Amino acid sequence: MTPNLDHIPYQALNRFYAEVVGGLHVSLRPLATDLRILRHEAVERHTSNIAQELYQPQYSYVPWMVAEFFEIDDALLLTLGKAWWLTIMDVVITDQAVDQQLPDIPTISLLLQHLRLHAQGLYLEAFGSSELFWPRYQAAIAGVWNALAHETYCVDAHQQAYSFDEMKQVCNSRSDLIGAIIWMMGHASGQPQAVTPLCTFYENLTFADQLLDDANDWKADFSSGRYTLPVILALEAEQLSLDDARQLSLDDFQLLINRHRILVRLSEAAAELLEGAAAALRTTSLSDSHLHDVLRQRQQVARRTSHRYTTTRLMSGFLKRLEG
Repeated sequence: MTPNLDHIPYQALNRFYAEVVGGLHVSLRPLATDLRILRHEAVERHTSNIAQELYQPQYSYVPWMVAEFFEIDDALLLTLGKAWWLTIMDVVITDQAVDQQLPDIPTISLLLQHLRLHAQGLYLEAFGSSELFWPRYQAAIAGVWNALAHETYCVDAHQQAYSFDEMKQVCNSRSDLIGAIIWMMGHASGQPQAVTPLCTFYENLTFADQLLDDANDWKADFSSGRYTLPVILALEAEQLSLDDARQLSLDDFQLLINRHRILVRLSEAAAELLEGAAAALRTTSLSDSHLHDVLRQRQQVARRTSHRYTTTRLMSGFLKRLEG
C-alpha cells in the first residue's frame, strides 16, 4: 500500500532545487544531485528528479502532509515546504556523516552550509523575525545535533548503552523539529487545536520507524561496530555488560536475539506506537487524510515484520533441535 502523494508539488520543488544547485560552486553541484549522498545509496547515481526520489515522504514533505488540518495560504505553504525540504536534506546528510556512511569528500560540509543558508532565508521569508518561530526552531535544531552526538556516543563509541529510553530521547529530538513546523502552521492558520495530536502522531511515528529500522539493520550495524538497540536488549536479557559484547560474535548475538524474541518485541512495540499515532489522529477533525494513508502503510509494514521475525525465530529453533 503506497500513500497517495499527488498533492506534492514535485515539479516546483525540482525547479527550485535547480536554482539552488545553480548557485553552487561547480565542484559542489554533483554532490547536490547525488542520491548516494542525499539518500544514502551504495551506488553513485545522479538525478534531476530529486523531489520524488529523495526520502520518505512522511518526513520530506511534512508541511504538505499536515496542510489538510490547517488553512494555509498556498504561497506560504510552498515557501515553508521548500525550507523544510532543505532542512531534511541537511539533517539526513549530517546524520549519515556522523554515522560515517558517506564518501570521504571534505566539501560535503560546504554543501550543508549552503542548504542551511537557503533554508534560513526561506524561513525568514515565511515568518519574518517572529519571536514565536525562531526560538522554538533553533532549540529544536540544537536538540537534533545534540541527539546525533549522543547516538554516536552510545552506538559507535560504546560509552553508554543505547537503551530503549536513550533511543526514545534521540527520536523525540527529531519529532520536536517536526513539531516546530507543525506548531507554527497551527499558529499561522489560527487553528492550534490540531497541533498537539499531529505532534503526538509524529512522535509515535518517528519512534516506530526507528525501532523497525534498527530491527532490520542490526546485523549490518553490528558488523560495522555499532551497538544498536537489538544488541543492547540482548545484553540486558543475559545480564551482560557493554564490555562483554566485544567477546561475542554475530552468530552469538543472533542466538541471543532469537532466544529472547528481541526482533519480535521491537516490531510489537512499533505496532503499539503506531496505534498511539492512530489514536492521536482520531482526535482531529479529519477521518481520512494523507497521514491516515501513511499510517495504514506503516501498520502493514509492522505486521509483516512481526510475522517474518516470528517465522524466522521458529524456523531457527526447529533447525537447532534437528541438529541437536
